[in-house]
Amino acid sequence: MNNIMVNVKNLRDMTGAGFLDCKKALEANDQSIEKSIVYLRKKGLAKANKKSSRQTNEGAIGLYSNEAKTVLIQINTETDFAAKDNNFIQFTDKISKLLLINNIETIKQLMNSAIEGFKNVEDYRTHVVAKLGENISIRRFKRIFLKGTLGTYIHGRKIAAIVDLDTNNNELAKDIAMHITASKPEYIDQGQIPKEIMEAWEKVIPHK
Repeated sequence: MNNIMVNVKNLRDMTGAGFLDCKKALEANDQSIEKSIVYLRKKGLAKANKKSSRQTNEGAIGLYSNEAKTVLIQINTETDFAAKDNNFIQFTDKISKLLLINNIETIKQLMNSAIEGFKNVEDYRTHVVAKLGENISIRRFKRIFLKGTLGTYIHGRKIAAIVDLDTNNNELAKDIAMHITASKPEYIDQGQIPKEIMEAWEKVIPHK
């Protein structure tokens, strides 16, 4: 393997960029790995900026827990195909773990947070956008601090539920979480249901 091909391989390993992109970057930068990395980052940023106005209606949910808390995050992209790509899945998982171990309250704070291998989360997002060729947006996240027994369930990375019970029954907590993802209930108990909804149901299913 000649030096040029070695450089291309090394650059691909370091950046995850495609073969042709790495070859062009090296040719434009006198075979310098360091300059080529900067070149590819700038190229990725330009691509990301062009795609920033595109709608992101597909995506995935990340769910991670430790002994203290659970994190739910929704990250969107343009197509379901991209949402199943390993680069997108890895991005979702890394951001979820970052939220789990850091005290991050807002999306703005998240995007400015440091993450391994990149300047910050926004820099990482730009990198993934360039690889996928699709826009990515972090829509929302929720950190839940646990008080009792945890039950979680996620279905197809699209629907997720978290249950926190005040009784020591892990199996029950998980079963309830699974039931929530299947039935999408809006209330925990009958006392929370608005009077007008109860009256409407009584007309359909009258008490015996």
